[in-house]
Amino acid sequence: MVEIFLSVNNAFSGDLNAPRPYSSNEFLEIPVIPKEIKFSKGEKSEVFETAAGTEFDLLTVEGLNTVEWSSFFPDPSHDYDFVRGNPLDNVMEYEKILKDWRNAFLPVRLVIYGNNKTICNIATKCTLSNCTIGPTGDLDYDIKFTKIPDVLIKEEELTMAQYEELKGEIDDIKKILESLTKRYNFFDDEDFPEWAKEAAALLYNNGAIQQNESGLDLSYDMLRILTICERAQAFRNIVIYNYNDGNIPAYARGTISWLCSNGIIRGDEEGELDLTDDLIRAYVTIARAGGFGDECKNIALTEADQELID
Repeated sequence: MVEIFLSVNNAFSGDLNAPRPYSSNEFLEIPVIPKEIKFSKGEKSEVFETAAGTEFDLLTVEGLNTVEWSSFFPDPSHDYDFVRGNPLDNVMEYEKILKDWRNAFLPVRLVIYGNNKTICNIATKCTLSNCTIGPTGDLDYDIKFTKIPDVLIKEEELTMAQYEELKGEIDDIKKILESLTKRYNFFDDEDFPEWAKEAAALLYNNGAIQQNESGLDLSYDMLRILTICERAQAFRNIVIYNYNDGNIPAYARGTISWLCSNGIIRGDEEGELDLTDDLIRAYVTIARAGGFGDECKNIALTEADQELID
């Protein structure tokens, strides 16, 4: 009798006396033994014909390159008496499990046992191909196992849980690398972070950052730093208000307009006021205290009330 077993994560060592693993995510018994199995050792090939019951010698692992066969996975609706092990409830699950192992880069241990001896027990790369559903509902397939050199196999193989953890760490590294290499150039680009536009625009409008031939050329970390500093009001004295217009903070527009109209604030020879946030706050504070007279005080206090309402 011939038996064929596939496993990952050290779920099955090949000891037929040991309990068989329960989870199909780590262990599969081939349900339908193929008519023939082809063993390839370099330029030499040997075929084990199971249907004819041919006697065969023990094949040593040394020099064995590939093992391959063609067979089918049975539809569970058929009550075949030749099926080995416990068939899966859904015939497509066989293909899914084998492809999941391949996508996770897990070595697959192939164990073939027959005539009371082990034919082979090797770690392999498993390739499933030509999967088609036949008229009976069974899943026909071809499969090939390529031996992994022993020097590449560690004593502890990578488990699925370890693989998922490692994959998560790799994804995190990719994000970090992307943040270091990604450049943000224009405010209206779709990928320009909305949360960073206010700080970047503030510095750009005041000449603190400038564009080159590519644009602003800001990295993700640069945007984070600029935004944090802006929220901490680190740039409040950088803001320069040169004209009595809508850029003046709402709480001070009436006061600054009155001070300009009455000649208390005058621009330079080019008409620029050169006001910072701190200067504007100081003017409004003096106005609210009555330092510029009752008319300006009333304007400043009205703005303060309106600011509370807003």
